[in-house]
Amino acid sequence: MKTLNTLMALALAAGVVTSAEAQTASINATARVLAPIVVGTTEDLRFGDVLQGTNKVVAASDAASGQFEFSGSTSAQVDMVLTLPTDLSNGGILMPINTWSGLRGVNATRGAGTAFVPTDGASILDNLGVAGTDFYRIFVGATVVPGGAQAPGNYTAPIDLQVTYTGN
Repeated sequence: MKTLNTLMALALAAGVVTSAEAQTASINATARVLAPIVVGTTEDLRFGDVLQGTNKVVAASDAASGQFEFSGSTSAQVDMVLTLPTDLSNGGILMPINTWSGLRGVNATRGAGTAFVPTDGASILDNLGVAGTDFYRIFVGATVVPGGAQAPGNYTAPIDLQVTYTGN
């Protein structure tokens, strides 16, 4: 006991331990509220005139490719999910659509961007730009496969993009 009292007295004298003082520290709680994702201009994927029995390809880099454009909070990570059709439709008449291609990225253009193969329902993770004027763009192309006796008419199908913040 005498040794313990001696050690405490030495510690008090050296200022290492103070029996009357409480020690405190503090941290900040922080959060960033993200701006809403804003969808800008979009363009349809345009196959134009198609001949019976002749496949028609529109690459993601072509002027007729489909385009999505959006912006949001700088550097925030987003999850993008494309919903892709398997057919174009003219009433109940179908024309297959396949072999998807894509380009994507911050301020991407049809001739440049990160190439990817769009897949129905697959998540694409990426970060938004760092400048307030940056836009994230996705360009999509595909191939239509009309049958040899494909019925004449106008065929359409929606291509949907869902963009959400991941919180990362």
